[in-house]
Amino acid sequence: KQLDVMVHIGGELVKEQVAIFEENCKQNPGMRNLLGPNSLLLNDQTLQSLVEDDRRVELFHWEYDYSPDSTLTQGIHLDSREKLFHLSKWLLSAKGMHELERRKVPSEAVAMLLERAAALMSFHPRFLHIHLIGTKCGQDLPIMDRNGKADCYVKFRVLLLHPSEAKNQRSVEVRSGIAYKTLKPVWNEKLEISLAGGILGADGYYESIGTRQMVLIVEAWDADIGFWGIGLEIVKILTFIFVCLLVFGYVSGQLDSVLLRCSGTVNWGAIILVTGASTLMLGFAVCYLMAVVWKADDEIIGWCKVPLEMLHDQREHSLFLNLQKSDGKELKENDGNGVLRVKLSMSE
Repeated sequence: KQLDVMVHIGGELVKEQVAIFEENCKQNPGMRNLLGPNSLLLNDQTLQSLVEDDRRVELFHWEYDYSPDSTLTQGIHLDSREKLFHLSKWLLSAKGMHELERRKVPSEAVAMLLERAAALMSFHPRFLHIHLIGTKCGQDLPIMDRNGKADCYVKFRVLLLHPSEAKNQRSVEVRSGIAYKTLKPVWNEKLEISLAGGILGADGYYESIGTRQMVLIVEAWDADIGFWGIGLEIVKILTFIFVCLLVFGYVSGQLDSVLLRCSGTVNWGAIILVTGASTLMLGFAVCYLMAVVWKADDEIIGWCKVPLEMLHDQREHSLFLNLQKSDGKELKENDGNGVLRVKLSMSE
């Protein structure tokens, strides 16, 4: 195994670091990748300070899923691939380089370790794979509708961490289907996002740019019928009535008399028909765009974000996403915003 080879090359230093990774994972199983792969290098005092920090809402949007059917078959123990990934990340960091120098590891061994670590960390993802399962058991969605239920669907989009760069970024958004009239939705739906910002190198390999500085924004929405939805239904009814009147007028012959009726040189009958048809078409287009395409009537349930850096170990991650309140919004039932269950991975 590659891990055994690196342990053999690095000796006691590498063994110590692997042991630290294991211990931190056992102590913090729900956040085994807190703040990305570097998190397992944090000591207990650092982790405790982060928990007590006011930024905890920003940090704890997610936790690992240890359900029996999740991908974490090893439970709170790191498998060899995770250990290898975190070890490579540490070796290539400034802290790792300083420790190698301080422990006076032979230069030949350092070169071999860095070469292997660089090869393992050379990952240029092109696609983000999302498996939306449902909600966590016992963590239902809040009540959003008068019937005591919710009609939930989920949006996923990828953005850069830096706001200045995110303004110029074209965000690709995917949506799940709607789970009607339930606080315990089960989608079991697989979605995919193409990661923007990549180039095809001279060697023919795709190279992604900035995926380690990207976050996945997850938003849960409640599908509602509001002003624009009601307007769309009214336009549909008026259109049906208008068409029925046209058919009746044509069959009875009264349509011809209306079209041929003129007042001077102005054919008011034709003008009224064209104006009515145009108004209905315009109303339908506007209401359809607002209610169906832009979903202006829908109400947000909650949101969260997941750093894509944690997915660079090329494994499938089973996560619970803790939905946060949207700014300025108060839920109708303040029993929590719900917890989504997903599986995330990236591929080249």
